[in-house]
Amino acid sequence: MEQPIAVRPYPIRGFKSPEAAITHAMSHPLRFDAKRDAERLAGTTLVDGWWTLSEWALRFSNGLALRIWVPETEVRWRLTEEYAEPDEGTIWRVGSAPIRLLWPESGSETEMDCSGLLAKRRGAVFRNLHVDHTGLYLYFQGHLVFNFHAIYRVDDGQNILYVGEGY
Repeated sequence: MEQPIAVRPYPIRGFKSPEAAITHAMSHPLRFDAKRDAERLAGTTLVDGWWTLSEWALRFSNGLALRIWVPETEVRWRLTEEYAEPDEGTIWRVGSAPIRLLWPESGSETEMDCSGLLAKRRGAVFRNLHVDHTGLYLYFQGHLVFNFHAIYRVDDGQNILYVGEGY
């Protein structure tokens, strides 16, 4: 079994009130891009995908692919007709083992089950895409929110996409 990867989250901006957090989310510079891309994916189904530690690609029934990555400290995405895989590095797909993460501050270890998260959403209808200062959120009918957050490796500082689900 592989050793867990020691990781840390990037600092998250705090707000003095729920209203301030909502105001900030509604003023995110990429909110209009998110709305545009959500409209292009509306009603499609998730077909498949692949991932690396720092990049994801999700393919939809209308032929578009959603590429998700962390260029610096925040998650970014691009909706494209291309679905090319990287030439180098490890690529994981449905059926791959979970990625073990170690959070040094708490000493806790978690598993990021990317395969399970993707597998159960195959065939699910896309509903919405949201971005804010904490990450990217994908909404599929009948599922918890599929979320992507920026974290980094403690040993070399490499950006990682932390993927999970929630409300």
